[in-house]
Amino acid sequence: MLNYLVRQTYLTCDLIMEFKIQNLFSFIFLFACTYTIHSQELESNNTFHIGLCGVSTFTTSEINDGNVNGIDTISYNPLDIGIYCGNEFILGEQLILDLEFFYLNNKVEISRSGSQRFELHQNIGCLVKPGLVFSDHRFFLDIGITAVYIFDKDEEFGNQVDRFDQAVFFGSTYDYRFNKNMSIQICYLHAKFNSISHYTPNELKQFSVLSIGINYHFK
Repeated sequence: MLNYLVRQTYLTCDLIMEFKIQNLFSFIFLFACTYTIHSQELESNNTFHIGLCGVSTFTTSEINDGNVNGIDTISYNPLDIGIYCGNEFILGEQLILDLEFFYLNNKVEISRSGSQRFELHQNIGCLVKPGLVFSDHRFFLDIGITAVYIFDKDEEFGNQVDRFDQAVFFGSTYDYRFNKNMSIQICYLHAKFNSISHYTPNELKQFSVLSIGINYHFK
């Protein structure tokens, strides 16, 4: 009975957290759309862009069991895919602001114990990116929030424990505009994120994402 109540409590907390994250992203999305329409009505200088990128994800976790304690392990997925879109606003001669939404497919197996695995699967979120323009070069400081999907899975019996939580991303982006509508973008993001595995002795501590992609800009 106690275990049932604990599971129900965790499930309720996860649902509340997911609901809060969805509300937050809905608010940000509506704000971005409203601001974009208002900017266009005022004929302000802004561009919309969409992009596709290759993603490399790195995780750091800590092993804690009866025999080994406090040992950090690094896991990674060298190549996966991400998509993003955003609005770039010209605030001054060299000052810009980019509001960007992203989806990153991480699929990093953090740890494994027999047929049981602990995986960082994906995240979706938004970034606020103030930046500077020097000719065709753009440099951004990135900060944002992401909804993280992580799970434990028993591949033999099919049991799976899903978890949704939020993390704060920070990092930087370099963007090179090689013609009027196209640019190459390199981005590094990092997040402190704690999550304990239910099936393996690892606890996720943080993860980083390196992406290289191409953007198409609509005036």
